[in-house]
Amino acid sequence: MLDSFLSGFWVRAFLDFGYNHEGIALPSMGRQEVERVVSDYFPRKISLRSPEEADSAMPELIAFWEFLGREFALQTAQSVVGYLREVQPSFRSWMLDPSKFGMAKSFFMAGQAAGFDMTDKSEMNAFAAAYNADSVRDGLEATGASPEEARRERKKRARSIRRKIKGASRKRRK
Repeated sequence: MLDSFLSGFWVRAFLDFGYNHEGIALPSMGRQEVERVVSDYFPRKISLRSPEEADSAMPELIAFWEFLGREFALQTAQSVVGYLREVQPSFRSWMLDPSKFGMAKSFFMAGQAAGFDMTDKSEMNAFAAAYNADSVRDGLEATGASPEEARRERKKRARSIRRKIKGASRKRRK
């Protein structure tokens, strides 16, 4: 997660996603690769504590690519800078668009919206427990089960899970 306006965060994230997820080293990156990282990976994977945290991304990336063009004569730098300037007004909305979120970011943002401090492990676990309990209840209620039937079904599932854990534990000891 982004540590509020930490200098260099966006460049480090950009290099990580470009190299580790796309498999492209910086000298080989062009506008198309930059576009994938900025418009796909960033909104899908980077969680923000506040919308303002997105505002430092484009200036930092533009400065980085201008530096690459100036100091290393990277041929693609100018077209990349043009792209980054072009998308700068839209970037914050991309970062806040739930349809672009990945599974982990969706979970994080839902917990944050529910008032949990998702940077604290115990609060994140509390949100996960609440979320899972609601999901099970919602699933059972969607089948038309009465609240009492839903309660019995939850207990039955919990016993089944405990039995499986116990069995797996015995197998490991043998």
